[in-house]
This record gives sequence, structure tokens and C-alpha cells, in this order.
Amino acid sequence: MTCDNVPGVCEPSANGAFSPCCLDADCACDTATCDLQPCQADGYCDCQCTADPDCMPDSCQIPAAPPADTGGAQCPSSTEPVVLYMSNDDSNSMASPVYTRSLIRAGQIPPPSRVRIYEFLNYYDLSYDNPTDKPAKVGLQMRRRGPDSPDFALLLHAQGRKIDPGERRPINLVFSLDTSGSMGGQPIALLRETMRAAAASLRAGDVVSVVTWNDAQQTLLDGYDVAGPNDPNLLSLIDGIDADGSTNLHAGLVTAYELAQKSFSPERINRVVLISDGGANVGVTSADLIAAEADDAMGEGIYLVGVGVGEWDYYSDDLMDEVTDLGKGAYVFVDSEAEAHRLFEERFLQVVEVAARDVQMELTMPWYFGIKEFHGEEYSADPKEVEPQHLAPNDAMSFHQVISTCDTSALRSGDTVRAKVTYEDPITRVPMEDAMELSLGELVTQKDASQLYKADAVVAYAQALIRIGDYVYDKQNDAAAKDQALQMVAWLDQAANTLQDPDIAELRDQMEMVLAVLQP
Repeated sequence: MTCDNVPGVCEPSANGAFSPCCLDADCACDTATCDLQPCQADGYCDCQCTADPDCMPDSCQIPAAPPADTGGAQCPSSTEPVVLYMSNDDSNSMASPVYTRSLIRAGQIPPPSRVRIYEFLNYYDLSYDNPTDKPAKVGLQMRRRGPDSPDFALLLHAQGRKIDPGERRPINLVFSLDTSGSMGGQPIALLRETMRAAAASLRAGDVVSVVTWNDAQQTLLDGYDVAGPNDPNLLSLIDGIDADGSTNLHAGLVTAYELAQKSFSPERINRVVLISDGGANVGVTSADLIAAEADDAMGEGIYLVGVGVGEWDYYSDDLMDEVTDLGKGAYVFVDSEAEAHRLFEERFLQVVEVAARDVQMELTMPWYFGIKEFHGEEYSADPKEVEPQHLAPNDAMSFHQVISTCDTSALRSGDTVRAKVTYEDPITRVPMEDAMELSLGELVTQKDASQLYKADAVVAYAQALIRIGDYVYDKQNDAAAKDQALQMVAWLDQAANTLQDPDIAELRDQMEMVLAVLQP
């Protein structure tokens, strides 16, 4: 996070305790009270770890423990620019922040494995200016983390085309609904509310099919032409859906894709929406089916959107994470009626539509830079090692990272950083790209870096959840967990006041709930 609102000034935490390297780049780091090295599978690559399982072999180009005689990290022998390729393997997945929020509201500390930082960046709106003249536009923001620090926070992003809901393509939407006994109560209620929210976003010309599955399958609608928003026949059907029986996911998916193929049109958005509490398993045949339907060499294919619903103490997100990865669609979690309408009304196009297909980000930096922390899912110097993802309209793909220079004396304001996004048109598959190049001097003095500041806060919150979960579950150190939560509340309060941003205020409030759980 960037804590350089007052460069050169160290601001202590609110309670006077010091874990300053967690909070302020201008403060000396007391490693006895600041543990930033959770060497575990926690969802992000931390190059300060000597053996972080989230890091690929080439992830940490600059050693975290520099030789004492250099005063800095070991510089590479080559002065060729550093070129890296980045992606989030999941397509617009954003379940983790909502699921962890549901845990916190239930008085639980989220397990570190459930905190996926890149999904927090997907979920919270960084308020980019989406283009109207192209499918995707690249952007870049950068700030030094202290006046003499070798570290810089960098935000690389691609914005999807701005599309008005009235301009979208007609849709062929198939609901594949888990109505097994475990869905009784809140899960089935949220399933119905999710469908009502989607019904409000439909219009004349859209086609809807519905299949329910437990130990048997029942097709409730087959290629039904809706009359418009809130079609009364569709709403009546939704009201009658209930939960009972055991689970047969594979048969439910087979039927759903059969229905999707019957109404398939290359002129439509073709989607299967799977709603479940995560209590089923994906077999080999199911995985093959999902992947095959999502990969149409001549067009867009049928993507699968996964919607998780369920009680915090039962729900497992492994199912949805797996199927949406295979199906190249969004993975979301619904914890309330308000969230159902937020995702399937306000953000309907972001969940179901695609502006750019197979998006891959490329970052070119001066030779003396390397990535110290990467808060996306994967990056590599080899583009073949990075799985592209899809970008939705009215949305953005954001990659937040900390880059570090091996020698601060090598920094030159005229040296450039180049960002490029490559992608395909979702229908024609025509390759396209957008690029920008700015000098370091231009980047670090940009008038507005509010998106980077907000991304810093979102990432810091998610990292704090990971550390707190590690303290509670692995180290049984509740005092350290409480201290981390206390400091993060103070930092997020400052960020919320500076940015006047309701999302950051919400994160502060959630961290206060975490603190309340940890209070003796």
C-alpha cells in the first residue's frame, strides 16, 4: 500500500503500537511486531518469502534479502528491458470478497485460503473511464512508496467498452438450478431472488430455459421467449421452485447445455447460469463438457456463470471456482437479496457479457525493475505460461503489484514503462491491441492516482485478512491478529476519509467487525 501522503513523515498506528512496515513506507520496520511473510498457499506471491508456494520459479527476479555489501538487491547482468505477461486465470470472478464478508458478519474469521486478492480487485469499482470506441483500453498508474524507497506501487489495467444495457445483444440464458435438500432455507431463497433480479434485466427477444436438478432433472422452461422485464410467467415459475432430494450435478449440466444448444445463436449472448451451494462434485465428464462448450473455434461459445449461495458454515466454493474456470465465465457469491440485485441488475452486463476475449496484459519496465509482490493470479516472462481471460463491458481488469529497483541510483525520470493489452473480438476472433508508454517522471507525477490509492486499500484489506487468519488458525496468536486488525482499521479510516469512497468505508466497517470478534 502507498503510505506517502506526507513524504518523509512516519505516522504511527492509532493505538501507539508499532507495526509500521505494514502501514507506512516512511517508518522503520520492526520485524518483531510486523509479520509480512506468511510462507503458505495464501493466494498471492510474496517475494519476501524464501519459499512461497504461490510463486513461480521466475516470479522473484529481485532477491528479497540483498547482499549486505551492495546496499540494495542484486542487479541483473543484462540491461535489456523486463517484459512480463499477466492474467487472472478466472474470468471476472469476484466471489471471495462477498463470501468472506458473509463469514465476518456471522462472527467468523475467514480462512486465508478463501481470500483471493485478485477477486477483491475485480469486485470493487475502481471507477475507470471505460472507452466507447474500442473493446478494451489499457491504463497505468504508479507511485513511489517513499521518497527514497526502492519500491513503487503499480496499477496496470484494461477497461472494457462502455455499453448501455439497451444496446446489448439478445441473450440465450439457461438456468441450471441445484434444488437438492441441502439448498433448503436461505440458499433456495437466494436462488429465487437471483433469478428475479435476472428477470428484471431481461427484455423482449431474450430466450430463457430452466432446468432443476437433485436426484432427477426437470425442465421447467425450454427456449421460452420472454415478453420483457419481469415476465409474469417467469416470475410465477420462480416462486414455485423449492428444494428436496439428493444431488446429480452432471445430469443437470448435460440437460442445461442441451437446452442452450437448442436455442443457440451466434447473434446472442449464450450462457448457462449454475446456481448451487457448492455441495456437489465435478466429474471428468462434466469438466470435459463445460470446457468443450466454452471453446467454439468459430465464435464465442457457451460460457458458464457460477452463482454460489449458501450458509457460511456449509458452503464450499471449490465447485464454482472449478466450473467457472473451465467454463470461462464469472464466479459470484450471493449472500443477500441486495447482493442478488447488485450483481444481476446493476452489474448484469459485467456478469454475462464479454467485451474482449482472451485478454492478456503485457508490461515492459526498465532493466533495473522486478516484481516484489504480485496481487494477481499469474505472471511470467513467457506469454505461453499465462492463461488469458475475458473482459466484460463496463468493467476493468486490474493488476496491482509492488515493483522494486535493484539500485535506486539507476532510476532515470526519462526511462519508460510500457503497458499493452492484446485480445480478440468476442465474435469475429479478430486480434486487436491497445498500448501506452509513459516515462517514470510522467507516471509518478500524474495528477490523479486515486484508482491506485483505492487499489492499495483493497489489497491491504485482503492481505490483512490473510495475516489475521494465519495468526488465528495457524499460529494461535490472537493478540497479533488483534493488533493487525486495529492498525488496519486506522489505516482504512484514513483512506476512506481521503478518497471519500463508500467501498473503502465498507472495508473499514468490516475490519471493525473482525476486531470485535478478536476482542477478549
